[in-house]
Amino acid sequence: MDEREHELEYLRKQTNKLGAQLIRLKQEHIRANRAAARSRTTALLIRRIYTLINDDITDLDIETRFLKILLESVHIDHAVIFRAAETSQQLQSSCSIGLDAGHHTITTGGEIPEFDWQSMKAAAENPANIGAFRQQIERLSGARCYLWAYDSRHQVGLLLANQTEDSQLKQAFGPEDDALVSGSLSVFIEVNTRRQIEIELHAHRENLSSLVQQRTAELSSRTEQLQMVNTELKAHASELDTLSLIGQGLVSELDLHAQANVVLGELTRLFGTDTSVSVFGSDGVEIGSPGGGRTDRSKQESERLAAVLKSSSTLLQCGDQLPPDLPYRSWLGAPIVGDGDCLGAVVLQSTDSDIFAERQVQFISTVAANLGTAMQNAISYRRSEENARQVQQLNARLETENLRLGTELEIAKQLQRMVLPTSLELESVDQLEMASYMESADEVGGDYFDVLKSGDKVKIGIGDVTGHGLLSGVVMLMTQTAIRTLMNSGESNPVRFFDTLNRTIYDNIQRMCTDRNLTLALLDYTPGEIKLSGQHEELIVIRREGTVELIDTIDLGMPIAIDTEIKQHVDQTTVRLATGDGVVLYTDGVTEAENEKGELYGLSRLCEVASEHWGEAAKTIQKAIIEDVRRHIGSQEVFDDITLLVMKQR
Repeated sequence: MDEREHELEYLRKQTNKLGAQLIRLKQEHIRANRAAARSRTTALLIRRIYTLINDDITDLDIETRFLKILLESVHIDHAVIFRAAETSQQLQSSCSIGLDAGHHTITTGGEIPEFDWQSMKAAAENPANIGAFRQQIERLSGARCYLWAYDSRHQVGLLLANQTEDSQLKQAFGPEDDALVSGSLSVFIEVNTRRQIEIELHAHRENLSSLVQQRTAELSSRTEQLQMVNTELKAHASELDTLSLIGQGLVSELDLHAQANVVLGELTRLFGTDTSVSVFGSDGVEIGSPGGGRTDRSKQESERLAAVLKSSSTLLQCGDQLPPDLPYRSWLGAPIVGDGDCLGAVVLQSTDSDIFAERQVQFISTVAANLGTAMQNAISYRRSEENARQVQQLNARLETENLRLGTELEIAKQLQRMVLPTSLELESVDQLEMASYMESADEVGGDYFDVLKSGDKVKIGIGDVTGHGLLSGVVMLMTQTAIRTLMNSGESNPVRFFDTLNRTIYDNIQRMCTDRNLTLALLDYTPGEIKLSGQHEELIVIRREGTVELIDTIDLGMPIAIDTEIKQHVDQTTVRLATGDGVVLYTDGVTEAENEKGELYGLSRLCEVASEHWGEAAKTIQKAIIEDVRRHIGSQEVFDDITLLVMKQR
């Protein structure tokens, strides 16, 4: 009994195991069938979702179509797509679609109230948080079975739900459906992304096509412009070549007719046989033509030519501006201007009424200007040849005249030297040791100095005629002669002496029609004493020990021959001389001698050198002063006469 019960118990247990295994096998079979069905459904669903890429629908339509595909492919009655709200932590429902009595009910936009954005995000990031999110879904939507997926990178969520109490529907979703919803969301995101890319690419293609068309039109326009510019450049190059050839031809010609023919030949070559070219002179007479010149000018043509010559401006007439019976339809005249004068005109006539555009008008004006310069040069060359011939004649006359004047100047120079005091005359004054030096800036100088002795009287004079050259030398000779005459006449009163001398020189200078005058100082010497009168440079008195005294002569007279009356200005002063004392007389050619820097020699330097050598002989003192002046002048040109007289009391 016990054994049988044990066997029965064992059989029951085995039966239960086999039943459980059978149930598990059935469940696995069901799951396998469901998985296979889900796989087929998923594959079909994904293929249908991929078809949305090429559909011409809006962003909102693609979401609706996607949800409809889900409703049709999966056993659900509600599907929602969520996107992150831009201004809150909640989710925003982009599109919600449900099945109501066999009809689709669609709601778009709007936020789901009280839906916690963080709970879906937390559930997606950590499975431990799914419970809280599940409770929120059941509370808000009343769903009894649901599937959901969330893409954190794109911030998009998908919710599939059944809101029925049917127990079969409660079991409608299994674990294998998670791959369905997550895969569907991923494919949708991929499809939507690829579709957006396709839309952008299409827009870029449209923009690119439009841009290509625009650029093609621009390039076509630029090509036409370049062709026009190229044509203009070729024409301009031809004109430049013509200008160059004309310039070369004009340079080699000095005959006006030859110059005109150079221009005519090159312009005819450039414009062709349909255009005739002529060159007219300022008198309207034709001076050049390729065919030898026309003689049959109409009245209107003569008037147009006269207008160009008179106004010195370019004139263009064409088409209706010309009488219809003329053989040409364009007439262009450009003035030939040289050195401000209108020398003629270049005239072109053509059967083409549109041949002369602005560029051609400027070109012909340039040609006419170049011809004007060449013609003026030819005229100037002829004048220069005539002037050169006249200059040669004048040079020949001048050479003859210079020879004559040179002879006269040499004679005047010899006369001037002849009236200077000789060394014997200087030595004849026993009580004075004297040394003199005179050098003229020109062949004939205007400086004066003299030592005259008449009986026991000695008169020493020094002066400076304004200017230098022949006139100044003549005035100096007149002065020397008048002083000697007055001295020989016995005149000793300084006022009468200077008054008579001034009147004589003044009258002669007026007769000579010149404005020369001179400074003059006269010294009357007696042993141990000098009486000084007249206006000249300051008198240098040097005592035996080298002490220098300066005597100003400004109040002792006035320049000779400036006015007829000077006697009220004449005065006299006396200078005592002991043995070894003396005086230095000079003209401004010494003190105003310039070096290369424009610096003057000066009175102070003259006094310094004279004082330094005063213990030596008068001739040695004179040489030392002149050598120092030469060192100061250097290579600088001498501009004034230099006169120096050194006297020492024995």
